Amino acid sequence: MELKHELQMLLDKPMNIEMFQIDEIMREMLLNIGNIDPELRDELIYSTFAMLISNDLLTSDQTINILKDCLSEDYLFYQIGEKNTDSVFKRSFSALVITELLKKDQDTCLLPKSIVVQAIDSSISYLLEENDTRGYVDGKGWAHSIAHGADILVAAIEHPYFQFENVNKCLNLIKVCLFKETNYVCNEDERLMFAIEALLNNKMIDSNKLEEWIIELNNELIEFYQKEGRSIKFYKCKNNILNFLKVIYFRIDYTKENQKLREIINETIRNWHKNMYQTA
Repeated sequence: MELKHELQMLLDKPMNIEMFQIDEIMREMLLNIGNIDPELRDELIYSTFAMLISNDLLTSDQTINILKDCLSEDYLFYQIGEKNTDSVFKRSFSALVITELLKKDQDTCLLPKSIVVQAIDSSISYLLEENDTRGYVDGKGWAHSIAHGADILVAAIEHPYFQFENVNKCLNLIKVCLFKETNYVCNEDERLMFAIEALLNNKMIDSNKLEEWIIELNNELIEFYQKEGRSIKFYKCKNNILNFLKVIYFRIDYTKENQKLREIINETIRNWHKNMYQTA
């Protein structure tokens, strides 16, 4: 494929960008951002976008236009709500490009504030609405929508335009992801944890707020158990939540202020273990 060849040449010699019809290439990249060929989609198109963005090889207009396109219903929200269809690749890899653009803008704030605020709001809406939670798809490569959605969320939280009023929305969003009817087996829990870390590192929440949220999360899991019993749906959610709590336990630092948080996580996991495996 000619596009593959051009992208490989561009990746090999990025400083020779003037040799390429970059606007035309980017149009082709956007058209194929969700291509089911994993080499083209992941190794070439996404890698080229990341390289162009990180090396400041795009004009301001090019950067803004890419972000606008990726945020649209034709990309990040393309056929949102579908499950087990190829549309997930377009949404998920649009999410990765948005992440790269937000990360690049964190230090400079050169993008228009209005479109950054739209991207921040969309980072929340996307994960709420995404129902295709597959990680790796045989023959087609990574879909990884929840992980990529978590990446946008982290980039949004770390951007200077992120507002405190979005904190509870983010915490609720993470909870919603943990209760999606799926088994996370491709490190989605760790990627979601990075959003918690970003909130902590940016002083948006403290350990007390996180303690309250974990207690609330556990109470909702208890209610779900009372409603569902030992169903497959319950076990998927329980595994997601307890694995997520284990990630928090081992990633937070060992300072005195986090001691109570560790105790709450420890007790929560221990109680579920006793409840599930105690003998008569």
